[in-house]
Amino acid sequence: MLKALLISALMALNFSDVDRAFLNAESRFEYRDCRETLEQMLPEATTDADRASVHWRISRICVLLGDYEDGIEHANEAIRLNPSDEHGYMWHCANVGRECQRHSLTVQATKVPTMEKDLNTILNKLGKTRYSEAWQALAELYDGHPLKSGDAAINYARRAVVTIPKSELRMQSWLYLATLLNRRGWSAEKKERQRDSHRDDFANTKKKNTDRYAYYDGAPAGEWPWASYGMSDKEEALSILNYAVSLYESRSSHVRMDIETYNQILDTIRKWK
Repeated sequence: MLKALLISALMALNFSDVDRAFLNAESRFEYRDCRETLEQMLPEATTDADRASVHWRISRICVLLGDYEDGIEHANEAIRLNPSDEHGYMWHCANVGRECQRHSLTVQATKVPTMEKDLNTILNKLGKTRYSEAWQALAELYDGHPLKSGDAAINYARRAVVTIPKSELRMQSWLYLATLLNRRGWSAEKKERQRDSHRDDFANTKKKNTDRYAYYDGAPAGEWPWASYGMSDKEEALSILNYAVSLYESRSSHVRMDIETYNQILDTIRKWK
């Protein structure tokens, strides 16, 4: 199936087929096949927008292959060719983040402004507030930084799962959000007090998007589809995992990464009950 999708993608410069092949790849060899197909597509791309689309997709694969320096170069080329396309900034951020993890904490700290600039471009300048990967990256950036707000990290992670495209599950994002909440461990009363204090901040549409969604727990009831009101952090974490399981079990087919994370989630539910 994967080979057929890649052949179809190459023949017609079909990004939908190469994206499906990417999502269904199960090994480094298959990711390399996707990359090779994209590299063959590059000479066939006739517009800057199409060339940029090829480059950011190669950059996305580089994250998984560990070819971070190549990924950064391809992302930079995508940004140069089409600076209004948010994907170039996203995969530039991802490759910079992964590459800097090979170095000391001091070096890692110097890369934070670069990653923040990429994410601010996506979420504030371009206004792509439904870009799930960008919210996920921002949550991880805040969660891993000693001077950033852990509460904001949770709210960015909330936004990340709410904006997952309906065609995907991204079970890892659900597990990540639940893990953040379980680790914080606030009581229901403390959560309600913070929610009350954040309502006006979230309602203020004059704020930058990243500033506003730092207060996402102040959103109106019904903003996210799992049960959360009146619950402690640990109770909500279980609610989120059970909701993710229901989403998974409603689908007839799944990508490898979601299958693996689904099993992790079942184990986590058993441990947390």
